[in-house]
Order: sequence, then structure tokens, then C-alpha cells
Amino acid sequence: MSDVFNVETATNTIRIELEINQLNKGKEDHDKDYQARIDYEKTMDIKDICSSILLRSGFQGDLAQMTGIVEHYFRETAYRLCNGYNVTNEFFTLYTNVGGTFKDEHTKPTHESNPFTVRIRRKKRLNDIMKKTDIIIKGYSIADFSIITFIDTKSKEEWGFMPGAIFDLQGHSVKIDGDDPDNGIYLIPANVPSDMTPPPQTVKIEETAISINEPLRIVGAMPEHLDWREYRIEIRTQYSKSGLLKTSRSTTSRFIIEHL
Repeated sequence: MSDVFNVETATNTIRIELEINQLNKGKEDHDKDYQARIDYEKTMDIKDICSSILLRSGFQGDLAQMTGIVEHYFRETAYRLCNGYNVTNEFFTLYTNVGGTFKDEHTKPTHESNPFTVRIRRKKRLNDIMKKTDIIIKGYSIADFSIITFIDTKSKEEWGFMPGAIFDLQGHSVKIDGDDPDNGIYLIPANVPSDMTPPPQTVKIEETAISINEPLRIVGAMPEHLDWREYRIEIRTQYSKSGLLKTSRSTTSRFIIEHL
């Protein structure tokens, strides 16, 4: 089996688009600069990764068997993490943390005041690969109307969600405005198997669940009941910097938000 992970020979690339640095406000044009936004190809699941191993490395094992073994590995990893163990490999270490403070030894911990989280620490092997990765600039991002990021404010996780929790979405010209009844924020199921019957449904976030609705930011509450674990976010609105449009337009997040 070939060593496709040899950092001396691997040719790794990521592609980025440039968007205006929001800290440029008030600066002269010649002083303005840009930030990178990664052009993500897709979110890969366990089956995708295992399929990639078969294609790239010449591994002769069975895909279904490999996928099953990896699934069991990650389930056991999660179990061990939640029982006080750190988990390590040649690329990174996963370790746990309890946040907040305690008045004394009799304080009863709660998930709200003392959140339990899992963190990642990169190891030399991964750092070496990252240093060998080439960054390719595709061009300027079409930033007039786009979704930049989504954060679950309860868990503080980016690109994650908990049903019923408050989210903080940031972007460009994302304000929901206009009289088209279809305007709003939608959750579009992602990575749905083609043979799934019935497929999960697109969900519209109720207007009453949105507390902040601004051109650069929307804050609201996720629906309490969602029947799928992964979604892309779609915004439909008539808002634009130059005024209301006659017809609604839409933009969809390049990233996928996952159930935490």
C-alpha cells in the first residue's frame, strides 16, 4: 500500500476567495485589504473518507467493513471522551474541558454555567502537513449577498446547532425584507441519501423567532423540532444595498450546519 500521507511528496491545496475586511470601515481605498474565505468543496462523512482511502492508497479492504469499523471507532472515542479520557493519534489530541467557575466544592455543576466541551490540539505531524499545503486564490468573493458564518450561541460552536437554541448568523445584505411571502431563512437538508423515503423536509424559520434582522447580522431561535442532522442555510429576501428589489433573490451557505 502506497504512503499517500508522506508530507514530503503530498501536494495539498485549498482554494480561497477574497472578501473585504470589515475592519476597513472608514479607511481610504488604498489602505483597504481583504480576508480569506475558504471555498469548501463539500463536507465529507465517514463513507466519503473511506471511499477516498480506497481510491488514493490502493487499500484492498471492503468499503462497508471499513466504514463500519471507523464508525465504531468514533463511537468509542466519543464514549471515552465523555468518561474522562483524552484521545490521541499521530495528528492531534482530543481533550475535554469544563468551563465556568465554582464557588466551592458543594457547587452543583450545570451545563449552562459549566459547559463541558471537547477541544483539539494539533500535533507536529498535522502541523507539518499544513505547512506543505498550497493556498490558491480564486479571485474576489461576490460579497454583495452572502452568508459568512453561523454560530450556536448556547454551545459557542460555529456551524453547529441545537434545536430551540439561539443562533447568530453573519453575512452581507442578509436582512429579510420585502412583501414576498417566501422571504425568510430556510434550513435545506444536506447529505440526504438519494434512496431515502420520504426525504427530510425544508424548514422555514418563523419570522417571530427572529430578534435581530440587519444587513450584516440575523439573530434568532432555531425550531424546536428538526428531523434531520445536517442543513445548509438559505436566505430569500428583496433587500439590497440600493433599495428593495422587485423580486426576491436567494443565497445559500457553502458550509453545512450540523446537529450538536
